[in-house]
Amino acid sequence: MFGSAPHHHGIDPDVAYGLMIGAGANARAANDLATASMRTTAVAMESMVGAVQLAKRLQAQVAQLQAQLAAERALTQALSAQHPESPILPLAGLIREAAGHA
Repeated sequence: MFGSAPHHHGIDPDVAYGLMIGAGANARAANDLATASMRTTAVAMESMVGAVQLAKRLQAQVAQLQAQLAAERALTQALSAQHPESPILPLAGLIREAAGHA
């Protein structure tokens, strides 16, 4: 008679209370883990967005350099056609060509 008496479901109230406290602690831990996971996901997504933006900038720079190289090649060819006796223009063309394959 001293101490806890079983309730109608046969579970000691102290045990039930302990189970509820444990369940609450587990729920808080799960919530903390979910929050940390969401923060980690958000940081990863921000990093991916930054990487995509950088890739787009690099693609634009590559396209610009390719266009510049094509224009320089065309200019070298045009000048070579106008001045076929010039030894400098073929050399410049070879240098530009080598730079294009580097």
